[in-house]
Amino acid sequence: MTTYQYQILRFLPDRVSGEFMNVGIIIFDPKNQILKGRFLSKLTRINALFPSVHAKHLTRTLRFIQSEINRISQGMTSEIQFENIENVDKITGAIIAKDDSALFFTEPQKLLDVNIDAVVSYLYDRMILHHESEEIHDTLKDKEVWSKIYKEYFDSFGISSHLHNHTIVTNSDKLEFDKAWKNGKWNCFEPVSFDLSKTDSIKNKVYKWAGKIDELKTSREPMHLYLLSVFPKEENDLKQFIWDKLGKFKDGQIEVDLITKDNIVNFAKKIKEEIEQHEKPIN
Repeated sequence: MTTYQYQILRFLPDRVSGEFMNVGIIIFDPKNQILKGRFLSKLTRINALFPSVHAKHLTRTLRFIQSEINRISQGMTSEIQFENIENVDKITGAIIAKDDSALFFTEPQKLLDVNIDAVVSYLYDRMILHHESEEIHDTLKDKEVWSKIYKEYFDSFGISSHLHNHTIVTNSDKLEFDKAWKNGKWNCFEPVSFDLSKTDSIKNKVYKWAGKIDELKTSREPMHLYLLSVFPKEENDLKQFIWDKLGKFKDGQIEVDLITKDNIVNFAKKIKEEIEQHEKPIN
């Protein structure tokens, strides 16, 4: 058995939301001085999760990283004396600097196996393809929360026609909402699915939203954020965790309400009444 070192190449275009995608792996055998890497190459996979990202530029960067890995593994670079390398992060640090860019390598990990090609195949399937499909599936489920559940009520109560796109400017970012309505302050409606297959995925999504809300608190613009949610079907502890982290609260310029399917009718009636009251002519 051989001890291999590996790192995952991660793409994180928005540090506020925390949404990321694993886009490649590098595996290193320090004993036999063998280095291999494998990276995503299809634009459709990247566009599915991050539609606003310039995917062609990203794939060019990934091809460059792959070519550098090939050069180093063949001993064709003068910048790194490959035969003296003991740690994989010395190699990856020479390819991508450790800064605040969207592409970065995770901390090195170790794995025992008999064959480096088997390690490449296993890690790529587990950390890239499986993780990627899970993230894309979660993103699509957010859209389905709107299209299959909440949209019907917003349409029937005459709310949808009043919604517009709006961008909230914070201290360090601009956060876009495509379902917003203003009555002195912006009311933003965001569909979110917490009905995911893994507990860790649910908690990570909650933490992402908690981070996004913390960033929204830095805006000078008052807003009311409504999270149109779907909860896990079971796991009462997880439901309480979601409520504790994202439930109703007000802090400075931002107010947050967590909406569920159980209270959607009363909620839609409330928003309809607010719209009617706001648009009522002053005598």
